Amino acid sequence: MRVIILKSGKEDPIIEEILQSISKVLGELQVEVREIQLDVLSYYKGYDTEEIKEILGYINQAAGVIVASRVELLSISGSLSTFFEYCSAHKGSEIFKKPIFSITSTDWRGEREAGEYILHAWSILGGSEFGKLGIYAPVYESQKDEIQNNLERMTEDFYRMIKQDRRPIVGSDFSNFSGQGSNHSGGFGQVLSKEEEKYEGHTGEKDIGNRQERDIEDLANFFEKQLSEVEDKESNIPKPQLKTTRHMISSLPHYFQGQYDSEFNATIQYHMLAEESFSGYITIENGECIFNEGVYQGADVELTADEDIFKEILTKRLTTQKAFMLGQLKVRGNFMLLAKLDQIFKAM
Repeated sequence: MRVIILKSGKEDPIIEEILQSISKVLGELQVEVREIQLDVLSYYKGYDTEEIKEILGYINQAAGVIVASRVELLSISGSLSTFFEYCSAHKGSEIFKKPIFSITSTDWRGEREAGEYILHAWSILGGSEFGKLGIYAPVYESQKDEIQNNLERMTEDFYRMIKQDRRPIVGSDFSNFSGQGSNHSGGFGQVLSKEEEKYEGHTGEKDIGNRQERDIEDLANFFEKQLSEVEDKESNIPKPQLKTTRHMISSLPHYFQGQYDSEFNATIQYHMLAEESFSGYITIENGECIFNEGVYQGADVELTADEDIFKEILTKRLTTQKAFMLGQLKVRGNFMLLAKLDQIFKAM
């Protein structure tokens, strides 16, 4: 799976830093990222050029698109405007039927309006609007940590959207010229070079059985409460000596943070796959967490993974949700509990 990043306007260190963070998250999710500079496009004169054919070729084979633009005088850059003018000749084509994520930055104002313009233009072409991130440069450093945290969540949500291959919902803008795409495409598929045709893109595979599970997990993240990390300084429980992943799972009650949700009650079953397989479950009730070895019939959620994956999760180097999305963690039961499990236990 690949994502295309379209960059326009003069160099902006904030946008570069944002794109590096996005690329890192997508890389962890095994998504290949390709950056394309739109400044190579010549002014639009009503016909296609080799440069736009190449760019559209990459977009055609991508699973999602990210557009990053510096905002000057309340407007997107000239190269991005030129790009959309080229695209207008192919509106309604399959090329654009994928989600777009807009990133904008400004020293003055207009970052939100420019981001909205990008999303709107893409939807008119026939694509899906994922969302926008507008950065006001003068306050970036003071809010950097918060922005980066939100950016990581947005990028993971963007990944889920392209992974589920959601098709765009037709709106009034697109319906006004639906059907024109075939008349104006100019046989676009034929202009791709052999190298571009070999460019592996989004397969659009639809595993209906897994999609329902992913949709439930997506809803869980959407409604996930934004809770700040609180250090449990009042706990006098001595921390155990952690030697193996099995010991780590059995020690979960020592790292339980009940203050996150005192009304949260659930039973979570763990199945660890190793040379010596191991099963155990924790019961959370009335703000208390208890571990028991064995199998609990009727657990709210069952987690199955190799011991190395569980170690990554328990040490907070990998979230439960990300492990599930990568296919490293098998989940049965109430998927809405995954987000909660990432919150209520401290790192070991």
